[in-house]
Amino acid sequence: MEFFCDTGILIAYSLPDSFSRSCSMHFQKYPHTSNKYFYCLEVKKEFDHKKIDRIKRVGLRSRIERTIEIQSKEFFTFAIEKNYHNDSKFNTVKKSIHDELSDKTGKPYEILENDARILGNSILWAVKDNPKMPYFFTTDYNDIVKNKEFILIAASNALGIKVILEFMGLTSS
Repeated sequence: MEFFCDTGILIAYSLPDSFSRSCSMHFQKYPHTSNKYFYCLEVKKEFDHKKIDRIKRVGLRSRIERTIEIQSKEFFTFAIEKNYHNDSKFNTVKKSIHDELSDKTGKPYEILENDARILGNSILWAVKDNPKMPYFFTTDYNDIVKNKEFILIAASNALGIKVILEFMGLTSS
């Protein structure tokens, strides 16, 4: 299986929070040694931005921050960065997903920008790289997993082809 990861997965992988147990079980079931994991630039940027917020709250030398730093470095050793921002279809796919998410969630357009960019990259990854058993892997059930059919329809319409991408969401335990 191949997984395109949202930012929440990296946070769950690195941070001992309510999602970490589910994330740990996922990686036991689908280890990176026999499955592939991908992410895009926005995931790294969001993670780094949240790191700044964490340091402000808990301090640079906190045990939690050291754990996060070690775990995130491990994630980035096996996960592969894939970006399609320069693809001629990226903006069209991103906009169609962005519009759909804004309509379905009722959230302001600005709040959904990174979700649309990450999803746009994952859609183009699924289409261009043609991975075996592609999954979008996220902790965001309400905005993304719950709206997966609408996201796939919007992306398929934007590209003019049927997009094959499964969605897998972690739950807090």
